[in-house]
Amino acid sequence: MSLLNKIKSQIDMHDIISFDIFDTLLLRPYVKPTDLFLHLEQIENVAGFAKARIEAESIARQIHKDKEDITLDEIYNELTEPFLSLKNKEMNLERQVLQPNPEMKEVFDYALKQGKRIIIVSDMYLPKKFLSDVLYKKGYEGIEKVYVSSEYEKMKYSGGLFSSVLSDLNVSPSCILHMGDNEHSDVKVPKSLHIDAIWVPKPLDKFFNQDIRVAEFYKENERNLNISIMLGVISYVYALDYSEYWKVFGFKYAGPVIYAYMNWLIQNLKADKIKDVLFVARDGYTLQKVFDILSKNYDIKSNYIYASRTFDILFNLAYKSKIKVDEKEGISCVRKIIDYYKSKDAILEKEAPDIIENCKQGADFIEKHRQIFERLAKKKKDNYTQYIGQFLKNDRVAMVDTCSIHMSSQRLLRDFCNSLGTNIFGYYWFVKYANDVDYSNFNFKAFQLSHDWKFADWDIMEFLITSPEPPIEDISENGLPIHKELTEYEKTRSTVYPFVSDGAILFTETLKQFFGDIQVLFSAEDVTEWINKLA
Repeated sequence: MSLLNKIKSQIDMHDIISFDIFDTLLLRPYVKPTDLFLHLEQIENVAGFAKARIEAESIARQIHKDKEDITLDEIYNELTEPFLSLKNKEMNLERQVLQPNPEMKEVFDYALKQGKRIIIVSDMYLPKKFLSDVLYKKGYEGIEKVYVSSEYEKMKYSGGLFSSVLSDLNVSPSCILHMGDNEHSDVKVPKSLHIDAIWVPKPLDKFFNQDIRVAEFYKENERNLNISIMLGVISYVYALDYSEYWKVFGFKYAGPVIYAYMNWLIQNLKADKIKDVLFVARDGYTLQKVFDILSKNYDIKSNYIYASRTFDILFNLAYKSKIKVDEKEGISCVRKIIDYYKSKDAILEKEAPDIIENCKQGADFIEKHRQIFERLAKKKKDNYTQYIGQFLKNDRVAMVDTCSIHMSSQRLLRDFCNSLGTNIFGYYWFVKYANDVDYSNFNFKAFQLSHDWKFADWDIMEFLITSPEPPIEDISENGLPIHKELTEYEKTRSTVYPFVSDGAILFTETLKQFFGDIQVLFSAEDVTEWINKLA
């Protein structure tokens, strides 16, 4: 029997159903609860608040040691300026980030539907009215009474709060079923008072216990607020009833990567006053979907376009620079050009060599028939100019890609955009500098500031980002992509990637649910290190 079914069967046998609040009915998006103080310090730019807030609570408990628990007011009485003004802001942040636990919301709703009396029993310094209001606003309606340790000055931990509940309700302990995440306070203690209890593991513990690498990663970064938030949000997926492996995988890994990159992109587009952005296929597929969620409040229009590096080679006959740098790359380029155009002209088809053994042979053939190649290339360029022109509505346009070395896609777009009176600005996750490229000729920014290779395996990153469509081979005259034939790997990936993409999108939606308009910035290093753990 699943835990959910076990809980429902126990609910059926009791009159009063009691719930813990934090990590049971409501979830915070932090690994440690005190990280909320650190986040508030960051949001309000008040240095030292988190440390002072923790110390103030410790001092207040010592001063009021005659009481089992203290109030938020008593904690703030031990703080000094400029921290005193943060009390309401702390409560506002709690109100924003606390979100219903989907798993336990189903349990709560079931108990309500069965006509059970529902109570809340919580060890917490926050005021009863505040907690009651938050529960109501997060969808927990129909609660008969809320018992909070700070109001009763007694805690679940000691059993005193449960004794007060029994006395107040004047019922037999066996009438009550209590649920919570703390094995001592929510299970051992109520059972010692003959109250039935069920332990409900919190999603964060499920997440950490499932994979030892998660705990190792957090231990290495436990002072990093971004990592706490990222793992806190990821753990939410363990409160959802998802059986699709790849959707969960996408939530855990593609989600943080794509959110981090797109959030950075939006901040830079705003700063650079750019309102049109082109997401380059195929890496731009899920990037655009997440971008559109995050940019809803901004006047920025996005489009998904095809600008393969192969187009730069074919349409611009760009092979000479490749030959100078790398023989292998050079022969690949001349082969692509000859193979692509030979079926489009009778002379080329007749004279093109079946086997091109080296760069010189291929280059000599192209030069010998240069007029033919340029005529054919011009037709393709005119066609591509018409295609790309439909997306250029302003004189400043951004293109978004992931990893670049030779700036091939931006070079292609720059040449075509300039002819149409538009300046193109490139935004990348990462740019690895090559000796043969003059980067001063390109307007671009990179999410990862370092030009050193940070990824354990870029193939993993491509898997997390790249669309399920096959690689692009050409653009038709009516602007439709012409795809290459799917490899066996691509066939498999095209089947699972839609689930990965859905999971990534759900991560961003979940993060927005927790934080609303509060800015959450993950660095390139934060998420790269997380993905490297996977590798």
